[in-house]
Amino acid sequence: MTFKDLIQHLDEAFKAQMPFAVYCLPDQEEVVAMIQKDRELHIPKAKESGFLMTSFLTDRHLIIPLENSAHYTAELNEDAFELEEFDGSLNKLDQSEYQELIEKALDAIEQERFSKVVLSRKYEQSLTRFDLGALVVRLMRSYKNTMRYLWYHPETGIWCGATPEVLIEVWGNTFKTMALAGTKPFHEIHSPQWTAKELAEQRYVKDAIGDRISKYTSLLKVSKTENHRAGKLVHLKTRFSGVMHKQKNIDEMIDVLHPTPAICGTPTKIAKEFIVSNEGYDRSFYTGYLGPRCQLSKETKLFVNLRCMHIDQGVGTLYAGGGITDGSVPKDEWEETQTKLKTMLDVLAPFL
Repeated sequence: MTFKDLIQHLDEAFKAQMPFAVYCLPDQEEVVAMIQKDRELHIPKAKESGFLMTSFLTDRHLIIPLENSAHYTAELNEDAFELEEFDGSLNKLDQSEYQELIEKALDAIEQERFSKVVLSRKYEQSLTRFDLGALVVRLMRSYKNTMRYLWYHPETGIWCGATPEVLIEVWGNTFKTMALAGTKPFHEIHSPQWTAKELAEQRYVKDAIGDRISKYTSLLKVSKTENHRAGKLVHLKTRFSGVMHKQKNIDEMIDVLHPTPAICGTPTKIAKEFIVSNEGYDRSFYTGYLGPRCQLSKETKLFVNLRCMHIDQGVGTLYAGGGITDGSVPKDEWEETQTKLKTMLDVLAPFL
């Protein structure tokens, strides 16, 4: 099947309000689509294959079931493509509110309630028009070292994004995961100059993930920390790989990993309580996890839902956040979220 044919199937499903998920894994050319055969909002059963979608608070678990879907694959064609960028300016209506939230978190850190907390905000952008097929094309052809996806269900609207962060990849009893934190703008010539704040932010994530998964593994390898480009941004990344104990399974690994300090904070329980009490909105599927789970091949690839947006009733709601530690400067954190928001605004550019 050609990519154009796959887009046609998705357009028809969208017009008929039939749920579907379409995705392309990092550094891959194969686009995969699953179009559901009914409009039911399916809750995943144990070990059921399909495309999973789970909220930040894990109070919503959804799936496009493979057995109840038409399955399509296509190769991205080789047509030249350059992402048209968003050339407008982002409003700053909630800048003071967000910076006050960061100040409150810094006070809590000073009181030693937690070492790190990840605070986010949402940004709403009205659309002047919408074309599902064009959106899928722009997503799949952009940010190719990320997991690009679009999920649609008439009860959830559209969720889509290009996320750089692996939650867990599993083949049989072997696995991979990562600690991804710290953010700088990408420059073609200059390497990022990481500050003590960003190094500490990433270290919290790396140490916590290592501690959490060590008891579930019979073999664990940890890489050196390296730079990882994601679109116009660069992050610090440490890779973990290993073998799970025979009596353990992927669901136990997911439970121990999510939410990681990269999207919540540390200690997790207290940081999560602070987020829920103070952010002022429901993150929903932002900073949850998603991806394909295949029982037949015993292969699962789940990603943290970052650099994403929700589209419903002519409005795109975009999300961005940052890790707050004792070295955080509120204005700098605000600017970081502005930069992160542009990842999806660039994808939306023709519809604004």
